[in-house]
Amino acid sequence: QNSFDATIQNASASGSVTGDTNVGGLVGSLNNDGSVESVTASGSVAGEKNVGGLVGVNGEFGTVAKVTSATASGSVTGIKNVGGLVGRNLNKGTIQDTFAVGVVSGDSDVGGLVGNNTATGTTPGTVEQSYFDTRTTGRTTSAGGTGLTTAQMQGTAAVSNMNLAFGESWQTVSGDYPTLTLTQSAENNPAVLSVQPSTTSVQPNGSFTVEIVVNQNQTQTQTQSPQPV
Repeated sequence: QNSFDATIQNASASGSVTGDTNVGGLVGSLNNDGSVESVTASGSVAGEKNVGGLVGVNGEFGTVAKVTSATASGSVTGIKNVGGLVGRNLNKGTIQDTFAVGVVSGDSDVGGLVGNNTATGTTPGTVEQSYFDTRTTGRTTSAGGTGLTTAQMQGTAAVSNMNLAFGESWQTVSGDYPTLTLTQSAENNPAVLSVQPSTTSVQPNGSFTVEIVVNQNQTQTQTQSPQPV
């Protein structure tokens, strides 16, 4: 869980993640002014409800939560609210400048980028300048974002088809998807965030423990419990 004005920036996660509810490749639940920026997730993610390649649920309570300049490429498997990037995006959630390319499978509310972008009694979350690969995700629809072909998203063609922040957050790669560029703050103060071991298991009640290593010389271990959605 990332909340209370906390920011995860210039980070990547590659381990596989399994759990029940609010399961994400990098963050399970993002809320209360929490944000992730310039991040990637490439590991497989599996759960039941609110399952996303990067974030399980975005903006579940409190003030605005933001996902910006992010990408997910791992496979995502769930039952309900399953998305290549974010499983469920609530009215306080913002997704901007992102894309997803991993295969996505589930039973209901399943999308190439976002599985569910509405909730009873609330307005939809915000999804802008975000995309998903209709071929690699296996999905032609999404609760938010625009579906494109692989050819449209790779190489220099990406500049014409994807309204990403090229030259600021993204750069094109010949024959491949765009990649993130380091922000100035990261260049001045580089950090590495990793989750150990390579497979992070979430308990049936949603609780989980992660070990975060920053600059490879400081380790913090945190245990988080889920909030009701």
